[in-house]
Amino acid sequence: MIKYKVAQLCQQDALSIIPIEKIAVDMEKTTEHLIKNGFLTENQKIMVTASKDKVIVSIYKNGRILVSGTTSKEAAEKIGREIYEVQEQKDACTSK
Repeated sequence: MIKYKVAQLCQQDALSIIPIEKIAVDMEKTTEHLIKNGFLTENQKIMVTASKDKVIVSIYKNGRILVSGTTSKEAAEKIGREIYEVQEQKDACTSK
């Protein structure tokens, strides 16, 4: 399981989820998975942006996830955990 920390961004309606270990994310596999799970998704090569239920998620190649549209640490952590679990199941990330 990918270990991570959740950080509230100053004066913003967003939280950052940061992997503790260095990882690399396969953007194509991540995009495919998010689309299959009902997200409106755009692969911008340096990051994948996805939106669903007024929440916007940006996933970067280094594994960092920015969750906008919520200030709930629990909600952001749930989203991050789901994304990281999928990364591992689909071999969409590798440790550096």
